[in-house]
Amino acid sequence: MKYFLLTVSTLGLISPAFAQTSEINCTPAPDCASLGYTESSCPNGTGLKCPFGDKWFCVPDFCPNQGTLDSCPSPYTCTLEKCSNKYYKSGCQSGYDWNASSKTCTKQCANKGTLTSCPSPFTCTLETCSGKYYKSGCQSGYTWNSSSQTCTAQCSSSYKYTCSGDDHVIGGSGIDCDGLYQGCVCEDGYMWFECMGKAYCAEWNSGTAPGCFPI
Repeated sequence: MKYFLLTVSTLGLISPAFAQTSEINCTPAPDCASLGYTESSCPNGTGLKCPFGDKWFCVPDFCPNQGTLDSCPSPYTCTLEKCSNKYYKSGCQSGYDWNASSKTCTKQCANKGTLTSCPSPFTCTLETCSGKYYKSGCQSGYTWNSSSQTCTAQCSSSYKYTCSGDDHVIGGSGIDCDGLYQGCVCEDGYMWFECMGKAYCAEWNSGTAPGCFPI
């Protein structure tokens, strides 16, 4: 674009015949977009404003590159770092305590352990956080009840007598199985009979049915 500058004498107006002109080249102001100022605003007030308009050049955020993980491992909770498109550990799932210094999760103690040793016939588990044992099962020959935390002996069918509450019975014979015996001990003068589907203490030759013999 060309412009012409008209000069006049300081002595006053002169005729056009004596007017002098000079050609001047003017350059248009730069376009903001061509200079990189393309944003209407910048986050957090950071950026440079175009001196020829209202557009801004926003300075890219610095990426701390905390993210090193492609996925979040259990039991952690993670944050996605947008600039690296990677995850970094930032906490723990429920039931764990977060250590921000070491970036580790520690399982919260349930305090199930109350025993310093495991009693028979149970099997036990050592709770690491409390340093004590809790019942978690039974030894061989016993059935575990998880609701009541008890063990019941797996007794053969021959163990069927409590040996208590009967006339002339003073106790069980031999070793019991979960409180049951294979036979009972009678007081002096009496013998233990199993006869015709019944078991009892009776005097020998006291009118027991034929074919019934003490055991």
